[in-house]
This record gives sequence, C-alpha cells and structure tokens, in this order.
Amino acid sequence: MKSIGLIACSGKKLSRAAPAADLYVSPLFKMSRKWVEERCGSWFILSAKWGLLAPTKIIGPYNETLGKMLKVDRELWAARTKADIIRQLPAELIVLAGELYLTALDGLEYEAPLKGLSIGKRLQKLSMEIGRRSSFF
Repeated sequence: MKSIGLIACSGKKLSRAAPAADLYVSPLFKMSRKWVEERCGSWFILSAKWGLLAPTKIIGPYNETLGKMLKVDRELWAARTKADIIRQLPAELIVLAGELYLTALDGLEYEAPLKGLSIGKRLQKLSMEIGRRSSFF
C-alpha cells in the first residue's frame, strides 16, 4: 500500500472558493503538493480551520492559523484531526508540515522528512526532490 501524504495549509489563498487543492497558493504548499502527488498514493491537507481536508472539497478562503489559536483550541483541533486521521487513513503517513502541525499529531506514527527545517530549507529540499523518484528516506 502506498503512503498517504499530509501537507499543511498555507496563509496565502485565492480570494474565492475553490477545491482545497487549488485554494492554497503559497510556494511551499505548491511544492509540497507536487511532491506528494509524485510519491504518495493519495494526499490530504491539514487545515487550521477544517482539520483533515480532502483536496477535492470546495472551501472558501479563511484566516485561521494554528499559531494564532489559543492552546486549548489547538488541543481540540489536534484531538479532532487525529481522530479523523485514525478513522479515515489506515496507511503509512508522510507529513510535510511545520512544528505546530507535527506537535499536534503527537501519538500518531508518521514520517516527517522536512522536520526541523525552516520554510526556506523546506522549499529548497522539495525543489531538489521534485521530478526525481528518489525519496528523502
């Protein structure tokens, strides 16, 4: 069974409703999407507003981030999102996300090939890997 990719949403979005895969327009989101589409059997988005989000779900722009949430709200988000992941994604997970998202997923088993890297370093590593069939691992 192929891995399932999970990528973090981004602050930069279209100004209109669109499928979630197309709503987020930051360079890091676009490169992460390309990477998981090349390497994973399927993929989902970790959305600060929606939790686990299918790329085909049509949503409108929003302005919520885990970094701006109160700790209690972030803990509720994490519990709900982890429950959705356990219920819907019984496969090996690869998570391309920053520390707040990774911390929220504590207790789940996953690979995090970009863990600890700044946004710039994540972009650099993804850019080098896109188009290659080699893996980070």
